[in-house]
Amino acid sequence: MKVLFVGNVDKSIKKYKYANDYMRDLLYYGLVENLSKDLYSSSAIRTVHTKYKNDTPDELIWGKGFTANWLLDTEPNVPDDIENKINDRYFDAVIYGDIRTSEDYIDIVTKAYPSNKILIIDGRDDSMISRYSEKYLTFKRELALRKNNVKPISFAIPGCKIAKIDIDKSVDKVQFLANSVPYNPRTFVFKREEDYYDDYRKSFFGITMKKDGWDCMRHYEIIANGCVPIFFNIENCPHFTLTSYPKELCKEAFNLFKNFDFFQYIPLSAEFMNHCKTHNTTMILGEYVLSHF
Repeated sequence: MKVLFVGNVDKSIKKYKYANDYMRDLLYYGLVENLSKDLYSSSAIRTVHTKYKNDTPDELIWGKGFTANWLLDTEPNVPDDIENKINDRYFDAVIYGDIRTSEDYIDIVTKAYPSNKILIIDGRDDSMISRYSEKYLTFKRELALRKNNVKPISFAIPGCKIAKIDIDKSVDKVQFLANSVPYNPRTFVFKREEDYYDDYRKSFFGITMKKDGWDCMRHYEIIANGCVPIFFNIENCPHFTLTSYPKELCKEAFNLFKNFDFFQYIPLSAEFMNHCKTHNTTMILGEYVLSHF
């Protein structure tokens, strides 16, 4: 299946002052993992391709580029003569990776394709639903209430970023809590991704929480590095938000955090890691979205 992914980085910068968008970039990478050269992009998703790294100023990258950026050494697959290809239905389907910043080609796409061949992604922190959901299946990250034609979607983590540790057999920890604390910007001290990850790997627990939205890359970075999340107020998270995240395990983790037992920690940590591998990778995210065509 040939899929056109629409996501304009320049418009993202103009509207939000950042080149990267986690939902757009993670889904794009997951689609590449699933479709390889059958995924086309209307313009280069520059924050995922390493060839653009040195051309992108640090101030345009939210989160220092950790985890979700600079993942692909390949060239972006941007076709020539996109408008004619859309009109000729050269692509089998079209995905709008960040509808808030890019509606490129929307007029001709909606004329050329039936509604079941167009998917809309809204990965913003608020709970507003795109007007396009009235006609086209829409995936909303911060989905507060069930709505017709709207499906939940969550962040994910690239499989290559999951720590290669056998957590069932040994736990090599030297500190109870990781240093990064989301409510204290003074703890955001790591300049290299490897050091940031290593801090979680050597910690029993890592604190995370809702900020502007419930979903956050930190949630996944913690469990992908063999650390157990302490997720403040997870019981208040809406049912249709963070649907792929192990919310019930987080409740167990909070109890263990208050009454620590090393021998209970090992299996719980393993459950988090197994959940991450089977539910929270970008490959699985891509499969989830593609399954709706």
